[in-house]
Amino acid sequence: VFFILLTLVPAAAQYDPPAGYYASAEGLTGPALKSALHNIIDDHTIVAYDGGESFQALRSLDQDPNNSSRVLTVYSGTSEPKFADGGLTWNREHCWPRGYGISATGTGAAADESDLFNLRACLTEVNVLRGDRVYDHASPDHPNDPAVAPAGAPQCLYDANFGQGGLWTPRPSERGDLARAMFYMAVRYDGSDAGTVDLELGDTPNASQAVFGNLKTLLQWHLDDPVSTEERRRNDLIHDNYQGNRNPFVDRPEFVAKIFGAPELMLTMDRSAYDEGTSATATVSLPAVTSSTLNLRLIAAGDGGEISTPSVVTITAGQASAQFTVNFLADGVADGDQQVGLAVWAEGYKSTFFALAVLDTNGGSVAPSTAITGAGRYAQNFDTLPSAGTNV
Repeated sequence: VFFILLTLVPAAAQYDPPAGYYASAEGLTGPALKSALHNIIDDHTIVAYDGGESFQALRSLDQDPNNSSRVLTVYSGTSEPKFADGGLTWNREHCWPRGYGISATGTGAAADESDLFNLRACLTEVNVLRGDRVYDHASPDHPNDPAVAPAGAPQCLYDANFGQGGLWTPRPSERGDLARAMFYMAVRYDGSDAGTVDLELGDTPNASQAVFGNLKTLLQWHLDDPVSTEERRRNDLIHDNYQGNRNPFVDRPEFVAKIFGAPELMLTMDRSAYDEGTSATATVSLPAVTSSTLNLRLIAAGDGGEISTPSVVTITAGQASAQFTVNFLADGVADGDQQVGLAVWAEGYKSTFFALAVLDTNGGSVAPSTAITGAGRYAQNFDTLPSAGTNV
């Protein structure tokens, strides 16, 4: 009797990078981390853009998991025959567009022109409509050029007449994948490869300077759409079968915030001092519209018993802010003004802290503090000061 032992490898572990792949980047942040990652992933094997090699690679990388004779297209999600009609149905989309610094020589031989982390199978008509539009939230509520779904990509949005500056919003299910591909391009290409320029991400895209974006939106998409098993599989295939390098932000998503920062949660109120027994509206906002519902935790610091808030506030998908009520509790005691802090927190975001003063309305003879610190409006009880001069 023979027994065959099968070792089942979890999908996550199956697509892990080789041991020690990121050893030289461990413990680093900011420019030092960006430089270390660049040195790890540069000098990759170039897959020729001309001659069909990159097409053949996409037939493997973007293969339909339910039909090995077909590919899935970016933006549209349609399943198309791998060998359709010589590129009439689908072709190669440069996610970081050519107009923003790709293949500066125009020869097709530069490493960035055929980098498989930046290429996706795409319906030809959709590729034309996307053009060089930047990744950002195209608003359907724009007064002059409301965003609409492009033909062939019903889950995407774009400003058809460039009234919002030329924006392209991909499907929610692929926004994180595309954001991480953009982070890769900004780290991989610093202008040191022949025929390339330094690619950068920013909040104000500039084609002439090869600055793509919108960075704030890409950071939001990175959190909205976490790394999937399929994304890890594609990353591993590029490393093992084609280029010999990896996308660090797929393997190690935490590297994103260490280089590019994290979205900051902003908490605002109309002022910072309120009488006890009153209430006020507070707004928490994101730097970009979220693609998925986000639950934020509210935390009171200091004398937290002076205020009452919900424990959680929710920003719904498609929005960038939410409002909630802060109640300043009346205690009926002459205990002086109180300092309270209100913080909003969510994993992966920069937290914000708002300093508040709750003003006592019960009178009394509480000695004022000799020091004034923190943001807010302060009240002084002059009845407690030593008498001086003549009452008039």
